Amino acid sequence: MAKTGEFHVATVEGKVWAFLRPSCEDPGEAPLHEVLWWVLEQLNLGNWHVTCDHNGRGTSLIIGLSAAADADDTSVEEVADNTRRRLFVLNIVGLFAKGREEGVEPQYSDTAEEVRMTATDAAYTNTEFHYAFELVNVLQRIRENSFVFTAPPIKSIAGSDVVALVKEATRAYLFGLRRSCVSLCRALIEAALRERVDLGELLTERIQSKNGEVECLINVAARRRILTRKLSGLAHGIRIAGNRALHGAEPTDSEAWAVLLDTRAVVELVYSQSPDGGLTRAAADGRE
Repeated sequence: MAKTGEFHVATVEGKVWAFLRPSCEDPGEAPLHEVLWWVLEQLNLGNWHVTCDHNGRGTSLIIGLSAAADADDTSVEEVADNTRRRLFVLNIVGLFAKGREEGVEPQYSDTAEEVRMTATDAAYTNTEFHYAFELVNVLQRIRENSFVFTAPPIKSIAGSDVVALVKEATRAYLFGLRRSCVSLCRALIEAALRERVDLGELLTERIQSKNGEVECLINVAARRRILTRKLSGLAHGIRIAGNRALHGAEPTDSEAWAVLLDTRAVVELVYSQSPDGGLTRAAADGRE
């Protein structure tokens, strides 16, 4: 086996096979993100073969060693060169994708625009590969975090905007969008309290205190016992974190995680109140 850079090339069973990871575990046992990563790797390196029926329709996809080039038709050096080229292309495509997302230095704008305007089918395919690997990383993150969340019992109680914001804030964290997650958490607290606070009282609070709207919403909610002292403290922390995310440094992953958990807890308890304004028994047991 010859190791070349960050990949391996091996002559096995009459095949010259390139790979980054030696094998894929049983798809029925391994986490799906690991299986998909290996499949994408092999597709990207060209180790795939489609078998077709008599109508020319694809019926099976063979990937990995069995689909690698025959040793009689190529060499380890040729496969290594091709593999190195594939990985290099994917890196370059990733740089251009990053540039389209976040911008480039002015001196590179003409080059970036030329690449965009002259993109071939291969460029589109390679860009799909880049994002496919990104999505597999997201899938791993979802597996690690998803079942930590409970399903908040707010449907048919909270407004559609609140429900949508819970979903978006949670997905933003799962997708690794920390600034978006924390900013949405702030918006979620605002949307939830707007449904519970009298707007006339909110206006009076704003005029008298000269504070911002979200801060006033939290203070009115605390005074009306929509929020307990503990929950109002959490809500103010979420408000401050959201302002910092919007106007300052990007939150760390642990900061975004903590804000999201606090936000979901506050929102769930806000909507756990009974119609007469008191807490349900279950909510009261966990409130303070």
